[in-house]
Amino acid sequence: MHTQGRQLWIFGMILSSLAYLFFIGTFVLIGIISLIEGETPSSDEILELLPMLGMLGISFVGFIFTWKKNQFIRIKIGALVMILTAIGQGLFIPITRGWNTYIAGLMYSIPFLLPAILFLIYAISFQNKEISNVEITA
Repeated sequence: MHTQGRQLWIFGMILSSLAYLFFIGTFVLIGIISLIEGETPSSDEILELLPMLGMLGISFVGFIFTWKKNQFIRIKIGALVMILTAIGQGLFIPITRGWNTYIAGLMYSIPFLLPAILFLIYAISFQNKEISNVEITA
């Protein structure tokens, strides 16, 4: 069972890494293209981008918390932070751009929500197994 848990944790790490690389890379690429074309973002665009970048940064801090494989409380905290920010990202887009953009909100939140759920399942299931395997000596 320990190997399955390790695989769950590794899969979550891979999914998270790909999601962060994709979204951070996209934001950087859009910024570079805008600079090359000489466009300056409007204040509305900046006000829309800053909360998303803030949530992405907070989510990344949660991801850093999940790096220690056998520290289950840290993994739970990191996973919960990732889940909350994924929900925030998923709700932010429809709230600011109209509820007909809920698909875009899902596209932003699901890549962070799935690995966070994997981390949470790993932490909860294997912490419970570790607790049940501890012998009580008197």
